Amino acid sequence: MSRYFVSERDQPRMRRAADAVMVVTGLVLLLWTTVNADRILALEEALLALATSVPSWFEQAYRLVYFAGLLIVVALVIAVIAQGRRRLDLLRDIVLALVATLGLALLLAWWIDGELPMAFPEFSSAAVEPHFPVMRGALLTSAIAVSAPHLTRPLRRTGWTLVVLATIAAFGLGFGMPSDAVGGVGLGLVIAGTILLIFGSPRGYPDVASITEALAELGLVVDNLTVTPDQSWGTRRLSGVLDDRREVEVKAYGRDATDSQLMSKA
Repeated sequence: MSRYFVSERDQPRMRRAADAVMVVTGLVLLLWTTVNADRILALEEALLALATSVPSWFEQAYRLVYFAGLLIVVALVIAVIAQGRRRLDLLRDIVLALVATLGLALLLAWWIDGELPMAFPEFSSAAVEPHFPVMRGALLTSAIAVSAPHLTRPLRRTGWTLVVLATIAAFGLGFGMPSDAVGGVGLGLVIAGTILLIFGSPRGYPDVASITEALAELGLVVDNLTVTPDQSWGTRRLSGVLDDRREVEVKAYGRDATDSQLMSKA
């Protein structure tokens, strides 16, 4: 399971501007959809017409995608638990995100609709009333967003792709209007971004073992690879010794290296 995570245990955390942007973006989506929760916009009508104009067998695909949103959250929690003490901080973040998102989603649903949404509407044979916000989308978004700094890029992309597909499936199945589904995404972003601002997120440095393995794939055997005190944003600096006893400096570019380069150019 460790190959799905990019940060080392006890890696220093930092508060990122991107997390604040996440909160602001989520608030904009949540407030806009809350204001329009009791009306159907022209854009929503067009999206609903498009989502419901697909062949009848598409409904099963919608249900499968919607349920997969729950499965990936459960799988993520299990994967983190399997890491033991190495990922207790991530487990804390995920649990807080899920609990806060669930609580706020239920409060909003009760405030706006006067009743609570079904937990598993995809298994209901009866017609399901749409609710604001779509709770499944909110839970999936918060779990993926709060975990993203710890996950490898392919896993992050898979998670965000599923968020988009589950959002489409939600209004395709009638569990909410398009704005209800977008509101769930906004709520998840607000919760996840807030937690990352409170606790910070890993600096995104690749671990020493991964760097050693990558060097070996390049045909370089570096012994005594250690992290140097002088570090920069997005790049991990290490020192080591080649097989001919020459000392070398190694720079490993992590998840934030691109952001660092863009900021430097700006």
